[in-house]
Amino acid sequence: MPSQPQLPRKLVREILIKPWMEGFKSSVFDANGHRLRCCIVDKKNPMNADWFIESHHGGLFSLLDTKKTGLTSATSARYTDHTVLHEAIDTTDPLLAAEIIRLGALVDKINGRGQTPLLHTLERLGDVDALYEQSRKSSSLMARLIRFDHWRARLKFIAILLIDQHADVNATVQWGGRTVTPLFFAAGVARDFDLVAILLAHGANPYPPYPASSIRDYLSGKKFKMELERFTQLISETPFAVRPPRLCPCFSGKTLSDCHADGRTVGHPYPDEFLCCCGSKKTYRVCCRLRNFNIIEYWNDKEQWLQPSQTSTLPLTTSQTDPRIQAVNDMIGEETSHDLLKEITSKLDFGKLLSLPDVQNFHHEMIQKACDEDKNVDPAFAWAYSQLKFLPMPDARTRDKKSGISRAKKWNSAVDRYIASSSDLRPRLDIECAAKIGHSLGPRHKVCEAPGCGKAEGKDLKEVLACSRCKMTYYCGWKCQKTSWEEHRKICKTPEQQEVPLPSQRAIEAFVLTHGFFIFEERLGIKDEEQLWEKLSKMGLCKNI
Repeated sequence: MPSQPQLPRKLVREILIKPWMEGFKSSVFDANGHRLRCCIVDKKNPMNADWFIESHHGGLFSLLDTKKTGLTSATSARYTDHTVLHEAIDTTDPLLAAEIIRLGALVDKINGRGQTPLLHTLERLGDVDALYEQSRKSSSLMARLIRFDHWRARLKFIAILLIDQHADVNATVQWGGRTVTPLFFAAGVARDFDLVAILLAHGANPYPPYPASSIRDYLSGKKFKMELERFTQLISETPFAVRPPRLCPCFSGKTLSDCHADGRTVGHPYPDEFLCCCGSKKTYRVCCRLRNFNIIEYWNDKEQWLQPSQTSTLPLTTSQTDPRIQAVNDMIGEETSHDLLKEITSKLDFGKLLSLPDVQNFHHEMIQKACDEDKNVDPAFAWAYSQLKFLPMPDARTRDKKSGISRAKKWNSAVDRYIASSSDLRPRLDIECAAKIGHSLGPRHKVCEAPGCGKAEGKDLKEVLACSRCKMTYYCGWKCQKTSWEEHRKICKTPEQQEVPLPSQRAIEAFVLTHGFFIFEERLGIKDEEQLWEKLSKMGLCKNI
């Protein structure tokens, strides 16, 4: 089933009930629109909203273009380097134009003929008039039944949409041996003076400098007396003023500066009904949001689009009872640990830190040391790590599902190779329960989490049941779930909730924290906190705050 367009439902309804949408089916609702949407939204896909398309051949205007240029219908030279936004214009599809802008299309991206989308739209408005004149002379009943007024209205809507998004109203292009502007097309070709007024209000120059053609001279030469008078009147009625602020491309109706570019540091929530950015082709509501993965949007001023960004809703400092920081708390005191972690998260640039080869090498060294020396680490788990050199850790399903499935497949294949080596005499199922992982990078074979139970999936029962609310805690049956509910309800579906790791994962994490903390400090030669921050600052690892 095709997904819904990445647009506010209110906007979609408002467009669909317009008289000029009668009998028109937008491509955003068909299979091609769904495929295009999925490709652009998927953050791992190299395609973006400004990619040029090769299959475009002029849409509704291809016949007219063939007559105007002398090209055969099989020739696509006229449409070289057309973007999806240019295709939306040629198919007079306002919903596709709005959606592709919402997904990040640049409103001034030129096609192979040097036309911005606004110039292309205004030229097509003139082409509609030419097609209408041809249909009047035609004996074809089909040609006479075409609603050219609807075509024109849809194109006009797209033109206003582009102007509101601050498309360049003074761009130029070569046309019929002239250098022309959007105002030239609106007044002299389309002769739409509503658009002329809007263009003037948005800063279009009625007297463009050379080599741009004079609009007044063109209207005089064509003997468009009424049009010339109307044009002159609009110029006198529209004094030069600051251009109205750009409307936000999320189509909230607010200006960009009052919406996504309002300076918030946390961004704006990603709409629940939009396709998830992980590439699952599901909506965000039923995908990453259920895995405590928060997607926010912010205005990327450099690239001029609403950029989604994925962040975990898990706090940077985990629950006080979490075994992953309990060892550190025991060493330096619970209150001191909390304050130190809070200071570190506000000052330290973790992206730069984790990208350092020395830090990565030290981390791998400590994990390998844990695999070699800690008896709580299962031999199959340790062998898989030695082969792959990455440590899977459950993270409350904050990874996208595709990535988790890919990593789990590689890890479990390594465990299968360990079993095939016949060096471990334990039953295969025991090894798999101890070392294999699921797509959320926690245990593949789940264990009942009710106190005192511990029944394992695949050994003691066929399968365990997940809590229907958080889908992260497992029980062997409703009795265990009922007895555990009073405690579980306190953390169920909260950001603090953690997945239960494999015993080997828990052991390695505790080992790295307890031993690695002091070894890393010793290797850096750190004696006190002041020296720590001085060292990190010199390494360029502190944020500019």
